[in-house]
Amino acid sequence: MANKVCLLVMKKTMTEAIFGGVPETESAKQFMESIETKFKESGKAETENLMSRLANMKYEGGGSVREHLMGLMDIATKLNMLKVPIAPNYLVHIAQESLPYEQMKSTYNTLNEDWTIDDLITIAVLEENRLKAYSGVVNVVTARK
Repeated sequence: MANKVCLLVMKKTMTEAIFGGVPETESAKQFMESIETKFKESGKAETENLMSRLANMKYEGGGSVREHLMGLMDIATKLNMLKVPIAPNYLVHIAQESLPYEQMKSTYNTLNEDWTIDDLITIAVLEENRLKAYSGVVNVVTARK
């Protein structure tokens, strides 16, 4: 009885376009498996999409820099689950390239030690806050003759 109720609820709550593309089944479990096969994205296509997003994401000031970098970490985690390992140092370099903070990049390149992604998040948030604090300050220099 519970199976029939579940099946009925699922059928009544989905749109006509989706419902029409799913074959008739006897159990709720079979119905869900049938839906899964229709919507399952191929691993290769998902990998390509994630790799493209990782390489092309740029932080342009919308939201916080922390959220942006956490989003990059999420993509790297998903790629790792798809058996496309992203080395931590590579992620740090990709993340830096996605940021507009040239002074921070120069500092990193002159240091002997490598940053972790957690180090980068901390430093990028500090840089974001520093720039916000000085965004309204303009220094004018004039020459006297």
